[in-house]
Amino acid sequence: HWVGSDGCIRQANQAELDLLGYTREEYIGRRIADFHVDKEAIDDILARLSRSEALDKYSARLRAKDGSIKQVLISSNVQFAEGRFIHTRCFTLDITSRVAAEHARRESEERLDLAIRARGLGIFDWHIPSGRLVWTEQEERLFGLEPGTFEGEISGWASRVLPEDLERMQAAMSAAMTAGQREMDFEFRIRR
Repeated sequence: HWVGSDGCIRQANQAELDLLGYTREEYIGRRIADFHVDKEAIDDILARLSRSEALDKYSARLRAKDGSIKQVLISSNVQFAEGRFIHTRCFTLDITSRVAAEHARRESEERLDLAIRARGLGIFDWHIPSGRLVWTEQEERLFGLEPGTFEGEISGWASRVLPEDLERMQAAMSAAMTAGQREMDFEFRIRR
C-alpha cells in the first residue's frame, strides 16, 4: 500500500485488502493508524518514515475487518520529490500463523517442563555419532550431580551405571539402534 504524508492510504493492492478483509472503498482514503492495534507502533513507523528512514520487517499488529488481529512485518520507505514527502511504499508480510505456532510451541514446552518437574523426570539428548549427551538439570539431579556438572559424554553416563547392568544396557541399546527403533525403554541401576 501507499500512504500519503497526511497518514491516509492512497493505494492498496488486492493482497492487502484480502489480508485485512476490507473493500477498496472501506480502506482507501482512511488513516493507516485506524488499522494499527498499537498506537505507539504506527506513530514510530510514521516518524521514522518522515525522517527518510527505511523500515525492514518492522513488527506490527493490524486489525482486520472481522476484528481479528494480524501479526505482520512491514517493510517501507518514502518517495520524496524535491525534499517533499510524496508517499510511502509499504510491503506487509502476514506472519500471524507463524507467531501463533511459535506461541503454541512455547506453551507446549512450558506444559512439558511443568509435567517433567512435577514427576521428577530427567531428559537427555544423545548425539550418537559423537557420543555427546546433553542432560537437563533434573537428569543431573537424578544421577546425584549438581546442575551443569555432567561431563556431556556417553562415557560419563556409562561410568555411573552399575557394572552388572552396563553390558546388558549397551547390548540392548545397540540392538534397538540396529533395528531402527524410534523409542527405547530400559531399566538400569546407577551409582550416585
